[in-house]
Parts: sequence; structure tokens; C-alpha cells
Amino acid sequence: MNFARYWRSIEIRVPARFGKPGAVRVWGASNTDEATAEQAARSRAAQALAFFAGQAADYEYGSDTIREEVVEEFFDAAGERLAVITRNRYGALVLNTERVLFGDIDLPSENFMLRLCNRLGRQARDKQYFLDAMRAFQASHPEFVLQVYETRAGLRFLVTNREIRPDGPEVELLFQKLPVDRLYTRLCRTQLCFRARLTPKPWRIGLPRPSARFPFSTDLKQRSFNFWLAQYVAKSRNACAARRLELIGDAALPDAVRRVVDIHDRYACDDDASLA
Repeated sequence: MNFARYWRSIEIRVPARFGKPGAVRVWGASNTDEATAEQAARSRAAQALAFFAGQAADYEYGSDTIREEVVEEFFDAAGERLAVITRNRYGALVLNTERVLFGDIDLPSENFMLRLCNRLGRQARDKQYFLDAMRAFQASHPEFVLQVYETRAGLRFLVTNREIRPDGPEVELLFQKLPVDRLYTRLCRTQLCFRARLTPKPWRIGLPRPSARFPFSTDLKQRSFNFWLAQYVAKSRNACAARRLELIGDAALPDAVRRVVDIHDRYACDDDASLA
């Protein structure tokens, strides 16, 4: 789970594309100080220039460090990091943890497939279908206890009776049998953390995405984002990201898991709010 407190950027000129010159802003990150972040930015800029000049065989823009503002960190009794809340590129708060498995199952967009299944007499892959699949999975794998939530687009589950690491052997089984999005699965492996969105997507509460993204390269972009954020917080008051639905299985929660569940539910759940 890699996050950074210090970010510096360097803009480099790249070969013309579609007849026009271009530029790329390369970011460097550090948890030590700004000077180290700038050194990282210069190193990445050199790698990028080598790539565009055809001198590097492989270059991936971006890194394992998640480019999101760290809003709050949580630690266990031993001082080990338990979870981090960050703000993602479209302004929502996200829970990140290396120790509690989260997975989201998003349904096909409504509602052509559901109508077609109903017309053909087949069981639609709706929320009830996947809830039943989770019950069946837990019955055959009682070593996993699942807390299930409803989301706007589908279902979310987390394993409550044990800690699970993103590179653990259990992850592949759970994510295959409970069909979690492939991109999310790949990100979990790359970033070595599980993620769960805690607050609404802005377009679901009548707001556009923010026009600027962290880290902000100018004061103007920072002020623009702060103005957007004030609107987002106000409009989020009657919306939530998840709603507790069902606990499948029965077992005590380890202390670390209990704390992560409490953090998630405090930020994400509101029975009186609409799902967004």
C-alpha cells in the first residue's frame, strides 16, 4: 500500500503527435521531503525522455504509488498501519487497506439484459442472483464469513473473520468465485491493497468531476478544487456509497478487521440516504 505525502512535478516536451508538439507532466513522490520527491520526478522525467527517444525498451507512465491525497491514516495497537483514507481522482473518499479483503460486484447496466432474461425465462444476473451466489459460496467455504453491502451499481462484500493480504492465496479464489471486476483485481495486486469507495460519485449527486487533480500544480487549481469540494460535501449529505445488507456466516471479528469495518461503515453507510 504505497502513498506519498510529498509530490513534485516536471514538465517535459515530447515528440509531436498528430502534427502538434506535446508535453507530459511527470510526477515524483516521497514520504521523506520535497527534495526527494523532486529527485524522483527528475529520474522519472529522464526515463520518459529515453522512452520517447526510443532508447528504452519498456516504460510505464505512472507507478505503484497511488496518486491520491492522504486524508486520514489509522494504526493498530502495535503501531502498524491498518488503513488509509484517500481522495481519488474524481473527489470521492476511498478506504485503502492491506489487511481486510473488500470486493465489489458491479451489475451489467440496466436494463436491457435484465429484460431479455425475463423474456427468455432465464434468471437475471441482478443483485439477488449474486447475493444467492455469495450464500452458496459461503456454504461450501465456511472458512470465509462475508459481510455484504448493497451499492448503487451492485454489491460489495468483505471477509470479516480473518485478515487477508492482497497477495494471499485466498484472493484468487474469492475474486474468481465471486466475480469481482478484473481491473480491480489487477489493481489490488499492483498496489498491494484493497479499496472501497466511501462517498458518492459526484455525477450521481448532480456535480461534474473536479477540474483539477491532486497534487495541484498551481494555487489556482488548488482553489478551484477547494470550491468544488465544498459543493461536493454539501451535496453528499443525503447520499451514501453502501448499505449493510446481510452477514453470511458466523464467526468473531479480529480486532483489526472490526476497526476497518467500523471505519468503512461510519463513512460509507446511511440507511436514510440514497445510494450514489
